[in-house]
Amino acid sequence: MRQVFVALGCGLLPVLSGRFVDWAERWPCHSSPNCVEGGAHSGFNVGWMALPGSEVWFVPHAGTLRHGQANIIDRFRKELASNHSVSFRLTPRHERVFLGRDDVVVYNAGLHKNDRTRLYQQLDNFGRELLAQRGRHSLPRWVYVTTVTQHFATSDGQYSNGRRSKRCQPSIPSNPRLESELSVLREGVNVDRILRVDDLDAGALHVGAYDGSDCTHYCMPGVPDVTAHRLLELVHPHDLRRRRPSRSRSSS
Repeated sequence: MRQVFVALGCGLLPVLSGRFVDWAERWPCHSSPNCVEGGAHSGFNVGWMALPGSEVWFVPHAGTLRHGQANIIDRFRKELASNHSVSFRLTPRHERVFLGRDDVVVYNAGLHKNDRTRLYQQLDNFGRELLAQRGRHSLPRWVYVTTVTQHFATSDGQYSNGRRSKRCQPSIPSNPRLESELSVLREGVNVDRILRVDDLDAGALHVGAYDGSDCTHYCMPGVPDVTAHRLLELVHPHDLRRRRPSRSRSSS
């Protein structure tokens, strides 16, 4: 999703009126080619872009130590139960912004959490409570992006038991993470929309396709840019067709 945020930023650069990126002082590169290990153009925890009439935010679901963000799903549920609202608190000025019917929360579980049982339960509970709200017309839309495929040389393509593949596989038969997500999430039940990322045959576009150093992240431009375009279409297709920025605020 960081790569998707970067793709959105590159595509929307001509119309951006402001931006903020919380660059990490240190970033694990895992021997990936051309990786910047810290500072500008490295990894980042928080990102923000301003467009005419809208904003796009990025923040990890578990928060970030430098900005003190609590687990977002837990906080969303508490706010929904106490005052039937949902707010976002990470902007360059740290103000609290309540999300309404023109806003979209885009969520993805990520690759690094192996035991997802509790997270799926959180997503299911929050999604059902959100969609069941009487004043739902005044609350944000809830969109889930399925987890991208890994292309390691294992039976299911996943990075397992600490083993590294000598070469990323160009295609794999299935994506276990996607399958587990779709077994829990249902449109109209606990999520408004699901953006399904089917990239089982996109292994040749991975960063480590030739030296085997990274069978998870994609070269860019590539799959992240396609996913960003599909996300924009899903969030606000009419605005995209007219080639002007969406009036929705999106967070991922």
